[in-house]
Amino acid sequence: MHLRLAQPDDLPELSRIYAASWKHAYRGMMPQAYLDRLPEDFWVPSFSQRLEQGIYTITVAEQQNTLCGGVIYGPSREEALEDWGEICSIYVLPSHMGQGTGHLLLEYALLKMQRIGVENVFLWVLEQNQHARRFYERHGFSFEGERGQLVIEGVPLTELRYLRALPLA
Repeated sequence: MHLRLAQPDDLPELSRIYAASWKHAYRGMMPQAYLDRLPEDFWVPSFSQRLEQGIYTITVAEQQNTLCGGVIYGPSREEALEDWGEICSIYVLPSHMGQGTGHLLLEYALLKMQRIGVENVFLWVLEQNQHARRFYERHGFSFEGERGQLVIEGVPLTELRYLRALPLA
């Protein structure tokens, strides 16, 4: 497994990975019709914008020259946590789940943020996504009580904010 910074040429494949992961991970949590219609290139514009702005880092996991996951991280997008780091997203191909790819991506992002002096990190996870919640809890994150809500095709979904302190570098 090799981790590296994403390049513009990686973005279509990374978007395909995100779409496949969403369709797998959110089955039964989000409207199935929405997941079925989710285009593989859905995230390409936002990935491109993030690369161009240079504010967030996109790191990809590669195995035998094939992308299998990615993580986006950087400074907090929330004013209330302006000095914090944020894991914006982390997704792995369903065929690579449970093989350590997500662990490597998450730990790498946390280490990179720690090295630039970030002391605390947060992320949002769907309340119903027990698998992801257990994953983050195993990595030292905990729910701190803040809830958010998003609506997809009229279906309200609750997100939980998870926090983790980073050891001093």
